[in-house]
Amino acid sequence: MKKLKNKKAIVVIAFGGSVLAPKDLDIALLAKLRSLLLASIKSQKSKFVIVVGGGNPARKYQAIAKKLNPTAMQADLDRIGIASTKLNAELIRVIFGKNSHSKIIDSESLVKNTKSPLTVISGWNPGYSTDAVAVRTAKKLKIGAVIIAGKPAYVYNKDFTKFNNAKPFAYISWANYIKLIPKQWSPGLKTPVDPIAAKEARLHNIDAIVISGKDMKNIASLLRGRAFRGTLISNRPRQGIAQK
Repeated sequence: MKKLKNKKAIVVIAFGGSVLAPKDLDIALLAKLRSLLLASIKSQKSKFVIVVGGGNPARKYQAIAKKLNPTAMQADLDRIGIASTKLNAELIRVIFGKNSHSKIIDSESLVKNTKSPLTVISGWNPGYSTDAVAVRTAKKLKIGAVIIAGKPAYVYNKDFTKFNNAKPFAYISWANYIKLIPKQWSPGLKTPVDPIAAKEARLHNIDAIVISGKDMKNIASLLRGRAFRGTLISNRPRQGIAQK
């Protein structure tokens, strides 16, 4: 991701629901997120598009639905997840007050460069996660990169929750990243960037920066063009990216 030299730069951030609501809502993290983005809006005059995931409420409701109806359709489980993202998105919109666009964006057809410093987007349709929503938003707004602020701090060569020797990547190509993850999307799938989003980002030459959504100091470094900890996924050779 290039440094934010343009005072009107639009930054697309996909905030994972597993970060915002791992069990209950992380109120302290929401407060830090609010402070960080308001400071960035004030000092850099940056504009933000925040795409919000569903988190634990989505998985909890989906699990109950599958338990009571084992034949529940995947699309219906996705709709449960989307409903959770809308609730989280409304919360984010409200806590930013006058700095936020008056309505959440719950459809691709509504994506536009709003006058507000911050716009909040929920999930849209069954079949993909909010990672894909972020990529499609970037494509429509003609932005070359998205920030994926989720649970993992990096892309690893294998599941870091199962293997202590999992190694993080500072950079990985989209072609190689896609080889690491499942080919198909399913509700609740846990990957740094979901398969649909990865394929579309590769197709449209959109970079993704995978970074921990809980580390606000690290996110602040990224937004200020300083060295950061995370993984760049791109079609192009690693260049112009300051990483620790």
